[in-house]
Amino acid sequence: MSTDDNSSAAKTPPGRSPPSSVDKKTPVEAVAPPPQTVPAGSGAFSDPLESIRETEEYRAAWDLELWKGIQADLFSKNLEKQKKKATADLHRLIQAKAKEHQAALAQRTVDLDHREEKVRLGEEQLVQRQQRLAEMEKDLRRTRQQLSDAQRRVEEEVRAQVRRANEDIAHKAKLLQERVLAAEEQTKKAEERQRQSHNEYLQLYESFNRFRTEQLSANQEITSGSRVFQDMQAQLQIMRSQHAEEQRLQLEKLEQKHQSQLREVLQRNKELEEQNRRLSLALARRREQLRQVGKDDSGEEGTRTTRSKERQSSSEDPAAPAALSPRVVEWMQELYRLRRERVSLVDGSAGAVSPSDGVIVRIDNRIREIEYHLSHSMKTDVNGVMCA
Repeated sequence: MSTDDNSSAAKTPPGRSPPSSVDKKTPVEAVAPPPQTVPAGSGAFSDPLESIRETEEYRAAWDLELWKGIQADLFSKNLEKQKKKATADLHRLIQAKAKEHQAALAQRTVDLDHREEKVRLGEEQLVQRQQRLAEMEKDLRRTRQQLSDAQRRVEEEVRAQVRRANEDIAHKAKLLQERVLAAEEQTKKAEERQRQSHNEYLQLYESFNRFRTEQLSANQEITSGSRVFQDMQAQLQIMRSQHAEEQRLQLEKLEQKHQSQLREVLQRNKELEEQNRRLSLALARRREQLRQVGKDDSGEEGTRTTRSKERQSSSEDPAAPAALSPRVVEWMQELYRLRRERVSLVDGSAGAVSPSDGVIVRIDNRIREIEYHLSHSMKTDVNGVMCA
């Protein structure tokens, strides 16, 4: 038995350990049948199979098959272990991949939700911008209409003011002409009085000559005649001096009146020219602003912001528009001018113009009309301030 073991150990492939007794037992029992016992009395006649099994080749082959079975069993076990390990690794990898895919899918879902929210917000903002654009277009059309109406009103007011200024100039010129005619009439009256005084002087001189002739014929009355002559000479000199002084005073008064009237007319002419110049500049600036507004159609947002700021400032200070209303200021200036002109016409004409004249009546009507407009505008502004 030891020889068989040695031979089997010698026939074991290199690098392999010989199978143990335990390892040999299981495959021998599973593969080879149990050994048969030789019956008694057989003698020298043995079984040929038994003789074959007893050979070294059979044992070597048997050991080889046994080793192959053991190696196959080990290989199967290792393969099963590797398969289980690979299956576990694959399962873990699949789970990790599934988790990664789920996380990526969840992230993509969140991203898609964010994008959908952004798209929804963008659509809402687009709708709001479209609404704002429509409102801005309406505001722009309304602003253009208001600017057109304002330009038309400004042009009408400028034309009316120019017309009134021309009428005032013509009226002043007419009044000045009337005053000049009145002064010429007074000069004619003074000249007439001077001629009458000169005629009286001539009559007195003739009477004096007749009296002197009569006195020369009567020598006894020379003394009294010379006294009368001296008295008449003194009276004549007094009349001459009075007439010269009266004429000088009248000429000085007329000259002063003419100079004052001329200064007033020149001053009024300068004021009207300055007013016309200011109105022309205001009209030019207004037209330039309207042209600039027409060019700035692309800046609706800035216009709307400016308009909202103006509305906010007007809402914060409701009394400012009423206090700075150009129409009210213009009416007050016109009222002051008309009153001053009425006083200058009535008081400065020396009775040539009475309150019942057509010019004064028209001025009074205009003053009452402006006072009515001022009172109505003041009431409207006060009501607006109280409501605000």
